[in-house]
Amino acid sequence: MTAAMPIRKLKSWKDLSLYRKLIVTMMLIAIFPHFLMSSIAYFNVSATLQEESGNNNMKYLKQTINAVEIVVRQILDSSQQLVLSRSFRDFESFPNRYYYETMSGAFEQHELPVHYSYLLNKQSVVDNMRIFKLSNAFVDSVYFYERENNLVLAVNNDNSSTTVPFDEFYDKDWYDPLNSSILSPIFMDTRSASRDSGDKFNALTIVFKTNAKDNAILINLDAEKIYHHIINKINPKDDLYVTNGDGRILLNKNAAHLHRNIRSLFAEADKTESSGSSFQSKFDGKKVLVSNYTSEILHWTFFNVVNLDELLNSLTYLKRTILFSAAFLLLLTVLLSVLSSKRLYRPIAITINERDYFKEKLEESLPYYRERFKLSLLKGQAGTTVEIAEKMAYLQLNISAPPLMVFVVSFDPDRPGGGPDNAAASDMNNIRIIDAIDNSAAFKSGSFITVDAAPDSVAIILTAEDMDLAGVFHLAQTLLEELERKLNNRLSIGIGRQCVTIAELPKSYEEAEEALKYRMLLGGSQVIYIDDVVIDGQIHFKYPNRKAELLCGYVKTGNSAETNRIFDEIASEIALGKNKLHYNEILPIFVRLLTDIVGTLSALGADPQQVFKNGGNPYRTLVEQKSLEQIETWFRHFIAQAADYVGEEMKVKGNHHITKVQHILERDYANDISLQSVSEQLNLNPAYVSRLFKQISGKSFVEYVTALRMEKSKEMLVQSEMKVNEIGRQVGYQNAYYFIKVFKEYTGVTPGEYRKLFG
Repeated sequence: MTAAMPIRKLKSWKDLSLYRKLIVTMMLIAIFPHFLMSSIAYFNVSATLQEESGNNNMKYLKQTINAVEIVVRQILDSSQQLVLSRSFRDFESFPNRYYYETMSGAFEQHELPVHYSYLLNKQSVVDNMRIFKLSNAFVDSVYFYERENNLVLAVNNDNSSTTVPFDEFYDKDWYDPLNSSILSPIFMDTRSASRDSGDKFNALTIVFKTNAKDNAILINLDAEKIYHHIINKINPKDDLYVTNGDGRILLNKNAAHLHRNIRSLFAEADKTESSGSSFQSKFDGKKVLVSNYTSEILHWTFFNVVNLDELLNSLTYLKRTILFSAAFLLLLTVLLSVLSSKRLYRPIAITINERDYFKEKLEESLPYYRERFKLSLLKGQAGTTVEIAEKMAYLQLNISAPPLMVFVVSFDPDRPGGGPDNAAASDMNNIRIIDAIDNSAAFKSGSFITVDAAPDSVAIILTAEDMDLAGVFHLAQTLLEELERKLNNRLSIGIGRQCVTIAELPKSYEEAEEALKYRMLLGGSQVIYIDDVVIDGQIHFKYPNRKAELLCGYVKTGNSAETNRIFDEIASEIALGKNKLHYNEILPIFVRLLTDIVGTLSALGADPQQVFKNGGNPYRTLVEQKSLEQIETWFRHFIAQAADYVGEEMKVKGNHHITKVQHILERDYANDISLQSVSEQLNLNPAYVSRLFKQISGKSFVEYVTALRMEKSKEMLVQSEMKVNEIGRQVGYQNAYYFIKVFKEYTGVTPGEYRKLFG
């Protein structure tokens, strides 16, 4: 007994050693793959996070570029309008400008009218420059440089104006680009510009050369305002840089970086050869992700810089998850090693139960996956031919090999009881159609599948191996009659061309849908084959998109003469090719044009019943025309009605606005009133008010105000004993001499002479 005890102890020690080895082995087997897969997952997630961050940065860059391009394009368009304005061209061509600008002392009597005309012309230019400056919040100041007289006419940051020789001007750094051969407009690098107050600001200057003697308009944009209100506003968390074509930094929140080369900050930027790429770099001791995109219009490159260290800090939870799961797995491994074999197999039993559970769930979801796969066949998303065959076998879809045909069955929009259905009603309609097809006598033989393709629309994929086209049409007609009888409603069926392979199903489906669209022209309750509405698949006539846009634009402005002219051009193009076009090809062109015009009228909020005085459906009326000549005659009458309606509505609207303007002028003519102030009171565009005022009253805004003041002053001269200077102040002229000058120009006599004649 005593001799056997040591042996039992030794055996127990050996058993304990085996347990230790088993525990260590199971720990290594369990933990090593876990650490390996977790590490791979961590690095994959990090790479994916960086890639998605780069994609998001690229999206923000594109949005930023679009915003900047819109602002710059608006400024350039306004600059062009400013240069081409009548007052600006008159000013540039005004003779002896330097003489009238610099003359001092007493004026000769014969020079007064010309000098006054020059002052009016100059004031008009200054007003236009002010309007241009106020039209865009990013414009700080506007200069007009006249090379011949070496003069600068400036509208400053505070809207004051300055006219000085170039040598005395407070801001001269923009002069050198004027002598370059670069075509206008010239985008200068960010510069430290001066204001008339002595302040400095970072400016992006655009030089716009005019056609008169090398003159130029210079637009100073506030670089900091552009950066903070556009560039950095879309993605304020990141650091953004804007560089010119040479890589010099134009815009950044850090003024110290301006004018430096981007390569001095990011050496890797020299390796980027194309727009739309990302790279990693070091910046201020931090790891950053830099994305860049170049504007094709501005030729500026935008860089977005993201701190990768902060970005990757968001993955700290993943590291902790790996450590916690490893610790938990270690503990679980030890417990499993100690437990009995029965307990060791319990997880396996649980796994088997879970497998059976998920298998049952998969079988329950099989109808859903079957419907999604059928839809993917029509959308071209089902995979390769081999994959399609495997999925069809797995999903137990009953369809034979090609050739195949695609039908699209849909309720007619003008069916009895039809109209806009909600989603639930559309789903119920499709269920009714599918149930009727599945139980149809027409499809008792042959293989087919139905697809819930779209609201109120069901597609049928069927094998056409034993049928010619005549058989297909007979089958479709039989099916249509049966469905209309069962569903007690009107339907139509569109048919696409035959598919030689399953890969051609999406094209055939599109053709069937396209054919179905022609029921608007052919009427409902139809079987429509794509070749019935397409002559030979070749395009003989290209739709005149540009002229159609012009036509809609003239309709929108109520310009009857121009709408007729543009339509005549479109009709002439169609007439030139009518020998090559079938009537069924010509009609859709006019239907599309009609759709564009109706869309334009709808966008204006016009009621079709008010526009089309003869009532009825214009599409139906168009289809009823029997020849190209009849279509053209009807269309001319149609667009004339539309343009006249819009013109009348615009006239009413314009008269309403001008009445309000005249009311304000009658009330405030004695105050310092301007086109800008009146427009602000009415929340209207000053340019629109000016144009409308001239169009309706026959006078410009300034002419109307002057005439109003003069008439009021004439009444006061005749009916009161007030002094001339007091009357001038009463009608808005603080300077008596200027009032006398304007009064004489208006009436031909001075105020004193007028009082003697009529007082």
